[in-house]
Amino acid sequence: MLKKKSEDTQVSAIDKDTTSVAKTVDKAALKELERMEVQIKTGIIKYFETGMLLQQISDKKLYKLRGYHSFSEYCKETFDFSRSYGYRLIAYCNVWNLLKDDAKSKIPERMIRALASVKEPEERQKIWDKIKTITNGELPTYQTVENEVKAYREQKQLTDAEFNPEASPDLVFCRSLKAPVSRSNPVEELITKSDGKYSVLLRAAKEMFQADCLDLEACDTLKEELSRRHEEFLDNLFNDDGSKE
Repeated sequence: MLKKKSEDTQVSAIDKDTTSVAKTVDKAALKELERMEVQIKTGIIKYFETGMLLQQISDKKLYKLRGYHSFSEYCKETFDFSRSYGYRLIAYCNVWNLLKDDAKSKIPERMIRALASVKEPEERQKIWDKIKTITNGELPTYQTVENEVKAYREQKQLTDAEFNPEASPDLVFCRSLKAPVSRSNPVEELITKSDGKYSVLLRAAKEMFQADCLDLEACDTLKEELSRRHEEFLDNLFNDDGSKE
C-alpha cells in the first residue's frame, strides 16, 4: 500500500556564500509565492494590488522560500527594484485600502504618493474627504492632492509649535526652523536658531526673503554669514589631501 506523500519536501537552497543548505519547504506556500511572483513580474495587476502581494510576501517571510535572508535582497534579485520602492508600494496599498471611495480603482499611484507621507490614517482620510469636497466628488489632479497635503503639514507645524499668528503680530513662523522669528529684527534670530548649520540658514533665509521679511541690510548680513558657513562646510567636508572625511 502506497503511503500518502507529505506536503513538505526537502529541497536544497543556495545562500550567498554558495553553501548548500537543506531546508523544508511547504509546497503550498511555494506555489502561492510563485503565483504572486508571476503577477508582479508580468505587470498584469495595478500598483495597489502589487503592494498587497508584497505585503503578504514580507509579512509571511515567503522570500525565505527562495533562499533570501531579507525582503530587500529578495526584491532586488527577483523584481529588480529597491527595498524602498517595494515598501513604497506597500505604503500606497495601505493608503488605498483606507480610502472610503467607490472609485478607488481609478486612483493612480502618483496621486496616492503624497497621501502616503501622512502617517495617521485618520488624517489621510480627512485630507482626502476635503479634496473630494473641493473637486465636487471628481477625481482630483496630482497637484491638488500635493497642495492639500502641504497645507496640512504647514498647519500641523503651527499646531505642534503652539504658534498663533493673531496673538503674535510681531512674529512670523519660520517653517525651516520650526520656530517663530521677529519681523522687526529677524537676522539675529535666523543666525542663532539655525544652530551654525549652513543648509538650515540657507533655507530659512530664502523662506524669509520670499515672505518679504528681509530688507537690503538684512540680506547683506545673511550673505556674509552664509559665505562664512559655506566655507566652513567645505573645509569640514574634505580632508587636507582632498579625500572625503
